[in-house]
Amino acid sequence: MATIAKRKWNTNGEKRECWEIRYYFHGKQRRKAGFRTRKEAEEAAKNLTNSYSISIKVGELIDRYIENRLAFKKCKESSAKLYQTYKNVNLQTILNVQAKKLSAYEISSLIKLWKARKQSEKYMNDVIKFLRSVYNFAIKNKWLSENPASDVDTFSRVKKTVKFLDEEYIAKFMKAIEFYPLKQRTLLYTALNTGMRISELVALEWSDIDFKNNKINIDKQFYRGKLSDPKTLKSTRKIYVPPSAMKLLANLKQESKVMGKIVFCSNTGGYISKDKFIANYFKKAMLVIDKPEYNFHCLRHTYASRLLSHNVPLKFVQEQLGHSTPVTTMTTYSHVMSCVGEQAMDLLEKLECEQNMSKSIVQKSKKPLL
Repeated sequence: MATIAKRKWNTNGEKRECWEIRYYFHGKQRRKAGFRTRKEAEEAAKNLTNSYSISIKVGELIDRYIENRLAFKKCKESSAKLYQTYKNVNLQTILNVQAKKLSAYEISSLIKLWKARKQSEKYMNDVIKFLRSVYNFAIKNKWLSENPASDVDTFSRVKKTVKFLDEEYIAKFMKAIEFYPLKQRTLLYTALNTGMRISELVALEWSDIDFKNNKINIDKQFYRGKLSDPKTLKSTRKIYVPPSAMKLLANLKQESKVMGKIVFCSNTGGYISKDKFIANYFKKAMLVIDKPEYNFHCLRHTYASRLLSHNVPLKFVQEQLGHSTPVTTMTTYSHVMSCVGEQAMDLLEKLECEQNMSKSIVQKSKKPLL
């Protein structure tokens, strides 16, 4: 989108001014000056925008969208790389198409190609949503007026059932890991009582733990063999940790034979393999309690479900988990929220009964004494 500004300068002591347009063309910032009035500049900017909308191609539009997201910190580098994959793998055949001329039919034809590659419906939905966002960005900047991706249907997906352990199976799980080595037992117990992701636990350092205030600072994850920012922007957070988990962490720190900066380090002081840990310890515990189909993430779901079922405020649970909004938490744990709703109705009914009793007592007290 073009911006208009007044330019002022001095020539041989004489003050001069004019209006100029600043705009992007093919990824580079350009200027056009010399307009006597703002109205002239606005008219010229309108013509430039129309010219740009005619010439801009889908590939360039995608690049501008990614640049904007990164510039305003609306996405991480990992997300930008995923967008580039969408562009170079899924949308490659339309990159040189004029953005204004792309049709919903052409996008639907692409989906047929993706199906032939046996890509998942979720992945295809993500690519379509990405293309919609790119075009919405162009519309916002007044480069285009229509979004062809809005007319393309996404695949309806059956919502997966959230797997979590109830109190009976939590007790069984604790029994199953009772005789695990301290480090492995502490990691599993911390996961169960904080809702931290496995990638966040593997990256955890002693400097992240505030033993005095029972808090853990989460500002990184160990993902695909290297340290990176947490999964989302909101995933960077400080969480409250129950004293029992803090006590286990303190014991681990005191008894660790390898004392480096990493809490759950390998025997050489480096990062552990999460896949090996899950296979050697978590999965074995799940087999013992007869829940072999459950994955590590069920501990996070268990943590959240326990909090919500005990009427812990939704906002607190959201912040502990690092969800972007409370809506995400509500949607994910709707199975618990319905139970909370029933409890709330029971409470309201009880309060109403008490209120009616109070009214009755007041009314009786107003009767004149004989």
